[in-house]
Amino acid sequence: MVREPDTGADGAAGSARAQLDLVGTGARVVVADGDAPRRAALLDELTQRLPERTRFVEASSIVQALELARGSRMVVIGGAVQGASASSLARSLARRHPDVHVVDLAAPTRSRR
Repeated sequence: MVREPDTGADGAAGSARAQLDLVGTGARVVVADGDAPRRAALLDELTQRLPERTRFVEASSIVQALELARGSRMVVIGGAVQGASASSLARSLARRHPDVHVVDLAAPTRSRR
């Protein structure tokens, strides 16, 4: 069962949901991470934030991620998978499936100065 996010007083969950509208009706999202506990935590977070009609599949290897990306709306990368680093997986996905949205949560953040 998918739990709805707590909207709180500021309505932040509503604005977050509006930003996540790219996941349409019955869309499939691939959650890719070679670390099972981290992948499970990411999956739990996504099921709370994305529309309840979103279908999720998990990938722990590059082969699984590339295959499951076909026909998916988005791939969320939590970390390295078997056979590739997170950044290598992101590049491979961009080449093979240019229409699939890729979110690399493992990418280093750049600070603005």
